[in-house]
Parts: sequence; structure tokens; C-alpha cells
Amino acid sequence: MLACRCLALCCVFALSSVAAVAADIPKPPRPDSANPVNYVEWINRTMGAGVKENAARVYRDAYEEFEPYEGDLGEVLDGPWSDNPKVAEWLAINRGAMKEFGQAAKMRECVFPLDDEASKGDPRLNSMLTSVLLPNLQPHRQLCKALIAEGYQAWQKGDRKTLITNAVAVIRSGQHLDNTPILIQRLVAVNVQVTGYAALREAMKLSDKPDTLAREVLVQLR
Repeated sequence: MLACRCLALCCVFALSSVAAVAADIPKPPRPDSANPVNYVEWINRTMGAGVKENAARVYRDAYEEFEPYEGDLGEVLDGPWSDNPKVAEWLAINRGAMKEFGQAAKMRECVFPLDDEASKGDPRLNSMLTSVLLPNLQPHRQLCKALIAEGYQAWQKGDRKTLITNAVAVIRSGQHLDNTPILIQRLVAVNVQVTGYAALREAMKLSDKPDTLAREVLVQLR
């Protein structure tokens, strides 16, 4: 029963965060053909206002260090595993990037600046939202998968804490991604959080002490 309540509280925690973000985003200026609005600059300036320690910088350090996985991860995201040498080697290579990712997830403030690809030719096409690049999304998703795979690997070895710690980091990182008016990034944020919650649900099923595990989740979500 406590385990179910814990997951319900986790959902409330995430949904309240999303609602707060949406409420805090100010309305953008109206388009003006005579004096075009640089919406990329406006978003970066507005969303980043008042941010002192931006977790996005730490995330980007993790992205740069991260080595993506080539191929299908298979069943390592579905439950405990131990017999996949290729994935085990990939995780070992990326320990540093995963550690940085976890550190970023613990930070309170996070705004990912939009990368504006300079347009060539017609200057009226400069700084259009359609030219914005979101290079952080793919490595972010893969790092989340790496953390879950590492958690299940540790579970197979008898470690019951790593999966919980990593799943919570994944959920928190989804909340960070959601701090944006860009729809595609918010959709990825939802997908990331679903991945984290799925791992927590599986941990509750696997554990012979789900109530103790639920308490650990609540402690880490504080």
C-alpha cells in the first residue's frame, strides 16, 4: 500500500512541477512584420533570467563526454541483467558522463538555451524558431537509458539503491527538460519521466521490501 502511495506522490510531484513551469512562462511579444521579433533571443533571455547555477551547463558537459550506444539495447531496460558484455562495456566507458548527469539532475535551476543556426541568404529568415537546433535531446535520452540499464545491472548484483537513485535522477532531468516553451523538448521530457517511473514501478515489483524501497524514493525526491 505504501509503495502505491509513494508512486502516486511521485506523480503529483512531477505534475505540480510541470504546472508551475507553465505558469511561470510569460507571454511572448506579438509578431511585428515592420520590426521582426527575435524569438530565439527572447526565449533565451526570458527563460534564463535570474538563473544563477544552471544545471544545463553540467548536462552539456555530460553530453560532450558521453559515447552513444550503437545498436539495440535489448532487454537491459526491462529488468535485472548480467549477460550483455557489450552494454556492460558501454556503461563502463560512460561512468564519468553518467556521474555528471546525476549531479546536474540534483540541481534546482535549469534552462537549456536555444541554439540558433545562422540562416544563409535572406536575412528575414535569421533567428526563426524553425531553424533552432536541439542537439541535447538525443544524448539526454540515451544517458537516461544508460542510468536505467546501470540500475538494473546493479540490482542483479544485489545493489538495491542504484536503480532508485538513477530512476529519480532520470525523473528530475525530465523536469529540467520541461522548463521550456518548445513543444518537442517538453514531449521528450514526458518520455524521460515515463522511463524513470517505469523503472520505479518495476523496482517495487522486484523488491521483497517494497515499503522500504518506497520510503527511499520519497527521501530522494525531497
